[in-house]
Amino acid sequence: MIACVPYGRAVRAEFARSRASSSSRFAVAGLGVAVLQGAGWWVVATQPLHDWGQLLGWQALYATGLCVPLTALLVALTVARERRAREGGTLWRPLSARVALSARATVLAAELVAFNAALTLPILLFGWSRGLADAPVGRLVGTWLALWLSSLLPAALALVLARIAGLYVTVGVAIVWQVAGTIASESASWGWQPWTWQVRAVLPLLGIHSNGVGLEPGSPIWSWSPVAPTTLSVLMAAAVVITSVLVPSVRLTRHRRMTTQTPTEASRARPIIGGVVTRGRARPMAGLALSLRRTALPPLIAGTVVVLPLVAVIWDAAYLRGFSTWLVVPLGTCVMACLLWASQGGSWRVLALRAPVGRLAAGLLTLCLGVLTGVVAVATGLVGVGGDAEAGRFGVVLWATGAAWLTVCLWLATRFGAGAAIGATLVVLVVSVVFDSTYLASTPLWLVGILGWPEAVSGWARAGTAVGLSTLLGVAAGWAWFRALHRAT
Repeated sequence: MIACVPYGRAVRAEFARSRASSSSRFAVAGLGVAVLQGAGWWVVATQPLHDWGQLLGWQALYATGLCVPLTALLVALTVARERRAREGGTLWRPLSARVALSARATVLAAELVAFNAALTLPILLFGWSRGLADAPVGRLVGTWLALWLSSLLPAALALVLARIAGLYVTVGVAIVWQVAGTIASESASWGWQPWTWQVRAVLPLLGIHSNGVGLEPGSPIWSWSPVAPTTLSVLMAAAVVITSVLVPSVRLTRHRRMTTQTPTEASRARPIIGGVVTRGRARPMAGLALSLRRTALPPLIAGTVVVLPLVAVIWDAAYLRGFSTWLVVPLGTCVMACLLWASQGGSWRVLALRAPVGRLAAGLLTLCLGVLTGVVAVATGLVGVGGDAEAGRFGVVLWATGAAWLTVCLWLATRFGAGAAIGATLVVLVVSVVFDSTYLASTPLWLVGILGWPEAVSGWARAGTAVGLSTLLGVAAGWAWFRALHRAT
């Protein structure tokens, strides 16, 4: 009788499989977000804003906008990695599903510790470099621990959801969770809303409201304790993991059973259906278009075209502008680029033998830009019908920034994977919201918020600048994408 692999060895194997993977590099990504937050404070810190309180307040970029989506992305990438690798060979080992899931949850919790430490603790260096004294080390350490502990519940839920619904649904649900939690974090019923716990835990530590505005001296939020929401998060996360361990996923169990079948059993379970194969004329470009029919792109495009008129009817042209700028174009181009490469990446080496890489790249880019043009045309037309006199200028800038970000996401998805494109989109989107939807939009700092340029332009001079910079970014990203396609062959 073969003994089952113990928990300790399973944890070591999980660490070994995560080495040099996207999940192991999340600490570096966290350091990048910390640099963005510190740099944001650095460029706007005038004398009244030159203190530790304002520096800590810039952590709102992550705490109220990115914590749950990036946590879910880390978990979903780990699940997707192991699914592609057939669980790293452990399907053929005497490793129970319960031990495997427990080990994965442990390793993810450890990676979240490093990720949140890289996000918060380097802020001290920014304060010291500007000559700030009496650093609030205790508040920073408390923020680190609160962010980590409160992220365990979204991570546990993402671990379950990613195994059932996949990467994109998991990240989409996490975005909704984050937005709902940020909006309702100061409500009296926060205890019954788990999505508020992560934001509520850090508000008194960072000294901010849920909208990122600093707390006034007599605000009751100063007296809130982060212990209650973090404790609730840890307890519920433990309950979710224990339930998942005691009731293993049906999909995982079925996957183990199917991958451990003998050839005879597999042939009986999956009969081979023969057919007549005819040789015809090779049409790689038509094949590229047809291969996208079985992806989620057609229903997503149709859904977007249906939702835009509904938004215009229910609200107004100004709301539709914000909806198109902050949601439809940035997230739509990112998802389109990721789905495009997911459908073509596996067969790219074969496609590259049928047609030149440049021709294939031009076909893919033309297809994507055609979809973008149609969506932007619908949004621009509805904004114009709603009475917005600047609809034409808005449409031009929206298309230019969308095309530029599309090429950026195509490069990231092709060269580094869908996780890099999704993570970059989320970070740049939150930074753009800060710089292009606040008073900073009236300053030269509006250029920092790339994805918010359609909302920030207030004249043809700014519009020309935005279109010119978008063109430069698109050309540079397109060249990098073309090199990544050559590398993929």
